[in-house]
Amino acid sequence: MIAELRPTNRRIAEPASFAAALDALADRGEIARARTAKGSWQWKPKGLGLSAGTARQIIDALRADHDER
Repeated sequence: MIAELRPTNRRIAEPASFAAALDALADRGEIARARTAKGSWQWKPKGLGLSAGTARQIIDALRADHDER
């Protein structure tokens, strides 16, 4: 029989920045970083263009449909 002993509560230090978090994930092979720098490009989320409350209406309709079954 072989056993592997590890600490029960491993605490991972929080990265100093978002870039440091991405670097740590890449080092573990969990993500692949871009091969080139993004330059002046910036991501600006704009949503789906739906009016306020649309998501709630869709969820309520789905729940009502599910409850009828």
